[in-house]
Amino acid sequence: MDPLPDPKLPEQRFDPRLKAVMAEIKALLRKHDLAGIVHLQSEQHGECLLEPGPTWTCARLDDGLLRVRARLEDYGSTELRDQAIRRTLGMLVSFRDSSERMTAALDHVAECVGRKLIEVKHITLFDDERPSA
Repeated sequence: MDPLPDPKLPEQRFDPRLKAVMAEIKALLRKHDLAGIVHLQSEQHGECLLEPGPTWTCARLDDGLLRVRARLEDYGSTELRDQAIRRTLGMLVSFRDSSERMTAALDHVAECVGRKLIEVKHITLFDDERPSA
């Protein structure tokens, strides 16, 4: 079985359609005070979002790093702080569990298709990555 040729990297680093839709999703999450993990895909690009910071959590993204901060003085009482911690951990564990389930399903399909049909080469680059020449 001959592999497909190496994929050519697109000239444009992103798909403006994905950026526009992701902005709408972010606005909806803020409007409804929800957290979320989202991945959008077009023909050559993907766009990912981790939004862990609705008002009921103590999680935030700080320069791309997920942080949890729950100081007693920020909440005024042990009960409110502990409630925020419980809700945050519940959200994070739920994100992890659903991500693991999705990863297992996608790995299974990719393995089956690759084994039965064709060998495919794929390149995943995140915003801060670009292969060197």
